[in-house]
Amino acid sequence: MRNGYQSIAMLLLVMMAMMLGGCSGTQQIEADTQSETAAKSTPVYIAEGIRKVSVVDDGKEVLEISYKPEEFESSYEYWKIRIPYGEEAVVDTEAMLELYHQLECLEFQKEAEVSDDTDTNLQDTQTKIMLEFCQTNQEEREAVLKEKAYEKTDSPSYKEKADSEYTLLIGKNNGEGYYYTALESDPKTVYLMSEDTMDAILSVQPFDLIIKVSAAANVDTVEQVTASMDGEEYHFNEEKMGKESYHTVYTELLSVLVAAEIDDEEKISDETLLSLHFKRNIGSLPDLNMEYHAYDETYASVCVNGIEKFLVKNEDLEMLKEIIKERNL
Repeated sequence: MRNGYQSIAMLLLVMMAMMLGGCSGTQQIEADTQSETAAKSTPVYIAEGIRKVSVVDDGKEVLEISYKPEEFESSYEYWKIRIPYGEEAVVDTEAMLELYHQLECLEFQKEAEVSDDTDTNLQDTQTKIMLEFCQTNQEEREAVLKEKAYEKTDSPSYKEKADSEYTLLIGKNNGEGYYYTALESDPKTVYLMSEDTMDAILSVQPFDLIIKVSAAANVDTVEQVTASMDGEEYHFNEEKMGKESYHTVYTELLSVLVAAEIDDEEKISDETLLSLHFKRNIGSLPDLNMEYHAYDETYASVCVNGIEKFLVKNEDLEMLKEIIKERNL
């Protein structure tokens, strides 16, 4: 009997060991899962923390806005719409921020349960959004969204340079008000993004994101402006005109507003109706050159430092030419 009790005791010990081992294994799996979840970081940011955005629609990059502050630029010149306008178009920061608020609505919280046979089109999609931003945390983000004040030194939204980035792949609409999306860095995790938000971002028109001025240059960085038209040259500078008169004329020289985008490049003529040369007083800054070319009966095209994207009204250009003649030194 003693041997029988020993055998039973041994069996119980073995069973307890197996049970403990199994529990330990389960705990390890749970710990691994928790660790994996913790390591899996998703983008969290606010609109003011975005530093660059690129939108690619069906393989074509249709928009790129980037934050590129340069010395001696005014704050409104810090943002550049490189695509499709180069760097000369002046960004309407309020309109841009409206777009950024739409991007702020892309929350990575609603994961989709998709089976292997679900057609998300994420593997083949050529539509995507690329973002560079200042990563924040959910608590800070919620505080900003509730309009709680943060000091500039404490808030990540005021960093000049982005510290994070992502590329969001945009797949098919699921037919229930959402798009299938995934981060390029983690394509297996599928998120559902609002159809309304996504459509608003993808349908944004670059022309709606600019202030309708032909060009901009801080008056304090310009030594002299030379206007050429009808075989004559006209010179404007502060030394001879006085500060007040010069600043008035300077504003007028940049007052011809953009009316539309060029829709037919073949209409652009070699005939130059007016050229303006803004000579800088700072060696590191390139001069600003503007040329207005004949286009049609309604419009003239404007070329800024070699980039010709916009049209101005002929009547506005004629008014500027008259001002130049009247204000000539």
